[in-house]
Amino acid sequence: TWATILFTFPYVVAIESGAMAIYAIWVCLLFLCLSGVFVLMPAATGRIFGPVYMAVNYGMVFSAFAVGTLVCAGFSEKLKGHWVLLYAICGSVCLAALFAAT
Repeated sequence: TWATILFTFPYVVAIESGAMAIYAIWVCLLFLCLSGVFVLMPAATGRIFGPVYMAVNYGMVFSAFAVGTLVCAGFSEKLKGHWVLLYAICGSVCLAALFAAT
């Protein structure tokens, strides 16, 4: 769902009637999916790496969000104004991560 929402997000403004309501729904869906990541990551980290060093391992996994934020900020700055391409890249990275994890 996260990738689908990212791919379709730039096209929400093209909707003629109810664009503001759909925009609000899309933003809420994005944040709901993001909160799901923060709920599932500790359990997944504990299950994959074991409970012995769970706090240290989760700290290392959680620090990936900081690195990802810096990389995404760099992409956003370079692609400013090219929103369809930016969201397509973000959605593609999500799909690549999905297929790499399965």
